Amino acid sequence: MWEKPAHRKIEGTARPLRVAYLVDLKTCDDLLIDAIIAESFSRWSGRRTPIIPASSDGVDPAYQAWLHAFDADIIYSFANLTDDAVAQLDELMAPGILHHHEDRYRDPEGDRRFRVELPLQGLSCLSVLPMFASRRWGFGDRPQSILTFDKYWDGSEDTFLRENFGFLSTSFGNSQLADSAPELFSCLTLISKEALENRQHGKSECAKYESDPRAFLEALAEPAAILPPCQLSELFCHYLEPKNSLKRGGVNVVVGDDISDRLVFWNGHNRFPRNEMTGTSSIRISVEQSNDTDFLQLIGKVLDRRGVQDDQYSPVATIRSTSLDENELAEIAERIKPEGKSWKRYETETISDANWAIPKFWEERAFFTTGSVAISREPKGQQRSELANGRAELLLATPWHLSENYLPPSVRAGQWMVDLSIERENDHCRFSNVVHEWVLPRRLRIDPFFSLSRDNSSSQMYPRYCQRPTRSGYLSASTELTVHQASISVPDDDHALFGGLLDFQRDRFLRSEKDNDGRQTHPPKVRDAKYSDKGRYLLGALQHFSNLPDALQALMHDFWRETLRKLGANPSHLDDQLETDFQNVLSKRLRTNSNEWMVSDEQSRQTVAREALRVASQLRRPDRFIQYDKLLSRYDKLVSSFLIENPHMKEENRDQYLPPQELDPSIQYLCERKVLYQGYEWQCRNCYNRNWISIDDLSRVMTCNVCQNKALPPVSGGWQFKASGFLVEAYSDHGTEPAIWALWQLAERARRSFYFLPSILIWFNEYREDGANDCEVDLLAVVDGETIAVEATTSKTLKASEIQKLAAFAERVRPDKLYVVCGANGERARDKLVKRIQESLPEAVKVEVATYQVSSERNDPYLPS
Repeated sequence: MWEKPAHRKIEGTARPLRVAYLVDLKTCDDLLIDAIIAESFSRWSGRRTPIIPASSDGVDPAYQAWLHAFDADIIYSFANLTDDAVAQLDELMAPGILHHHEDRYRDPEGDRRFRVELPLQGLSCLSVLPMFASRRWGFGDRPQSILTFDKYWDGSEDTFLRENFGFLSTSFGNSQLADSAPELFSCLTLISKEALENRQHGKSECAKYESDPRAFLEALAEPAAILPPCQLSELFCHYLEPKNSLKRGGVNVVVGDDISDRLVFWNGHNRFPRNEMTGTSSIRISVEQSNDTDFLQLIGKVLDRRGVQDDQYSPVATIRSTSLDENELAEIAERIKPEGKSWKRYETETISDANWAIPKFWEERAFFTTGSVAISREPKGQQRSELANGRAELLLATPWHLSENYLPPSVRAGQWMVDLSIERENDHCRFSNVVHEWVLPRRLRIDPFFSLSRDNSSSQMYPRYCQRPTRSGYLSASTELTVHQASISVPDDDHALFGGLLDFQRDRFLRSEKDNDGRQTHPPKVRDAKYSDKGRYLLGALQHFSNLPDALQALMHDFWRETLRKLGANPSHLDDQLETDFQNVLSKRLRTNSNEWMVSDEQSRQTVAREALRVASQLRRPDRFIQYDKLLSRYDKLVSSFLIENPHMKEENRDQYLPPQELDPSIQYLCERKVLYQGYEWQCRNCYNRNWISIDDLSRVMTCNVCQNKALPPVSGGWQFKASGFLVEAYSDHGTEPAIWALWQLAERARRSFYFLPSILIWFNEYREDGANDCEVDLLAVVDGETIAVEATTSKTLKASEIQKLAAFAERVRPDKLYVVCGANGERARDKLVKRIQESLPEAVKVEVATYQVSSERNDPYLPS
């Protein structure tokens, strides 16, 4: 039989740091795109960095789905976003860092300077070189004499090489990096003729210098181990598999000088799966360069050698542009063919705008993968640790290409992310062979309450790290090779959810929080929150059991629900007929012709009081106890009905489907959990007091609690059972059962994760000890990462004041959904209530209304035990 594992574990998986750039196309400059490309070439997986058009109002809607799927850890914005746009980004994308670029100028009249300054440095693209040099990738030998591209410090420049392939010193801002690891790589360096001939200028013995940029293209056209920064940043990367792949069309060759052409070139790379080791998928050519036939033919030779191609029948490349027409592209396609290879096929395509480059994904398959290169699927960089009492010592996972080789200091700098799958110690999963994990919501930011401490040997005094919830709900945290040891403290449910409500980091990206001009900072979501009486009774009811699934299995089974109801756990207002009769009588007594009546004078108030007392006298008093014989009789009827409804279970084979004595173990279980109390009630013949004697207090002589009269115990009759007084009070006076029913419905939906807060009182502005709270929420649950606020009542609808309070809560806390459990009968009544509530809520908060069921589908004879 399956059993829950005794220990919980944390599993970490390493992945690249993901960065997304937001640019305003109205003010976008070529220098800005150059800076983004240069920085991206410096990072592992940086070639997959998206450039997202945005305005002050937020991200271009056409790019929302891509940005959501990309799941950026850092969003770096060149657009001047409003606070509303920032709040929306925080809510939907949950970045660990949202950084506004600070414009810097050479002088007031000079050109703008775009220098990307990420808050933390991603893992260097050079870190892939030791792994690349250590193996045979295919049928040849191990790579020898690896070359990459660089430029000399004298100002030598070539825009084509810089944009399409990159230079080390441009990307890293460090001209000394080229000589830092000669055992791993050397550089093909662009230099001016003057500097090349000047012997006073120091030059590296390991580098090869060229003054003609075309020499770089000729080197790329040869079968050598050349890895420019563009391919270093692509090697061993993680990527999203697009469903609108461009691979069938060969290399994406973009001709044009507009910003839209540059976006088609850069973003279009994300419409390719990951390239082979030295493959090239995208190239941009300026209009001026497209007029140079010799240059085009040299590009054709490079594409013939390194271009990605789906199969032998696919074109070598497709020439595209947003600024040139079809005839111009066709003429370029003819001239780009290498000399003597006129049979090579090149296709053309005109594009309307930059949105063409947006990759699209299958929603169910929008996850990052690594593919394979000359080997089977690349291994994952993973580590596991044991979690006990909310703490674990972590061996932070490293990317697989860092785990097998020594890395020189010059190539191991930078941070990567580790996605942490954390099993829940307070597990609410109903399946014995499954353990729920922490799936973090995005709108209710509880990730800051997972405390991660790092033992760092870095020379930085206060190194900065990134921590956030991923799209999959994992806690993701950054680390680096200088972190030798780390530990994590996992919060309990109360600490996490109360902290998420108070949210001391709320809107931490908003400008006004950093404003020194007197603007008021944004308030927290709520000022204070604490358990309500209803919440404490709910917790008390659930704590009769060892875990939530056991509690729901017992309390939501129809057999025991009805039993508890007979024993008093039944609020009187569940009797709909009695309520209707009461309203009809009052209408007659107050002499009104409608269901609306006013109580405005003393006589009317007396009439209402008399009728209320009369109705109260009609309420049936609950049973003080229930006999075992009655329980057995009811259970036998339940079994008989079950066999009729399931004819394949024949009476003669009953024992195969229904274990004998199913009732007795269930009664014993509920008595053990103190839901029922086993004993005997007897009436004193002297004072007529009814005495209850628990099974623990049975003796040879019974003593009356009032007159102390003694009597002998009975020798006939069966056991009797009373309900827990706490449960009776919780159900009848505090409306706990609808909340438990709602909890049961939500828990049944959970597949990966479920945790909750019981009923809470909330103060929006300030806590008032002697004043009323601003709102009460019956449950706040997180179901598979979705934040759901619950209002549970037996009333048929909600009052306007109740809806107004829930709307205020939704406006501040912004859960994903408001789940209303009430007595609304029929789909039409539920739809009407949904419409009423939705009109008052923010657009992003959805509403679901469910009808509270007094009897559920759990009416089988398999009782909890």
